[in-house]
Amino acid sequence: MAGCSTVRTVAGIGPPESDIQAVYPEHKNKVYIVKSNLPDTVKYTVVKDLWYGSGWYGSSDRVIEELAFNARKLGADAVIDVKVWWSPRGMSFASPHASGKAIKLTEPIDLSVYPGEWW
Repeated sequence: MAGCSTVRTVAGIGPPESDIQAVYPEHKNKVYIVKSNLPDTVKYTVVKDLWYGSGWYGSSDRVIEELAFNARKLGADAVIDVKVWWSPRGMSFASPHASGKAIKLTEPIDLSVYPGEWW
């Protein structure tokens, strides 16, 4: 997938630094995973578009955890517009893949009022 990358991939190769749109300190807090966009009333900065593809069979939990891991490394509070799908990769005919936008909130807000999960 051209133009898509993540901090940690199956091969362990990180993205070019120019892909990162904002820099925040890494943290160990849970990240909120949202499958849709947030309302316009929620103010945030997009940190980076994330993408992860597993090299083997597995569940969607595996790739969502990778999105959350990478979001924490980038200092993001949430990942929005999360998409999960299965497609061939490596020796697998149906490897899980996921993409989303890592975001940093610019104003404090309780994200749990929106449909999603803490990871």
